[in-house]
Amino acid sequence: MTSCHWEGRPVLVGTTSVENSEVLSKMLSEYRWRAQDGTLVTGVPHKLLNARPRLAAKEADIVSQAGRANAVTIATNMAGRGTDIVLGGNPVGLCRSYLARLLLPRLSPGSEEAIFLSQPDPMAHVTLSSKSEAAARAAVGMARVVAEADKALPVDPESVFELINGAVEYAENVGRGGAVKVRIVFPKSLRLFQAL
Repeated sequence: MTSCHWEGRPVLVGTTSVENSEVLSKMLSEYRWRAQDGTLVTGVPHKLLNARPRLAAKEADIVSQAGRANAVTIATNMAGRGTDIVLGGNPVGLCRSYLARLLLPRLSPGSEEAIFLSQPDPMAHVTLSSKSEAAARAAVGMARVVAEADKALPVDPESVFELINGAVEYAENVGRGGAVKVRIVFPKSLRLFQAL
């Protein structure tokens, strides 16, 4: 597994029980190995998917990203069945994950979901242009300001996920040249990004 991770090949390991998946995860977390540059590394970055309730909601997202370069995913045999694994990762899933990592800590601080997403996750890393990164962070800041003005903080995590799903669906529609034809022009002070 370590050599596959080191070479950039994705690995999905199926286990026969929750206990076996957790033992394997612990072994990978403690495993010491030499990286390509010769440095000694402790642990192989990986995602664990089993029947534990806190992971069940993310089942399809975790499995859909098992095809990313360097991904190591441990799952019980029944986890994520029916989910497509796309080599290179699922762009829509990565987008949702990226937005959730930005929005939940700002809009739902202290929630279980925000705490879970604030933990380091090398498999959730997304590279964006500086312009896209700035626009996303500005949008998150604007969402926080609006929520504060409406005295709506903290926002229910389910509402945040609805917002994320709506934004991703809108972006997919625009990307496909869909039915979105309205052009919204923001005042000059807010022209950080424009929707098509």
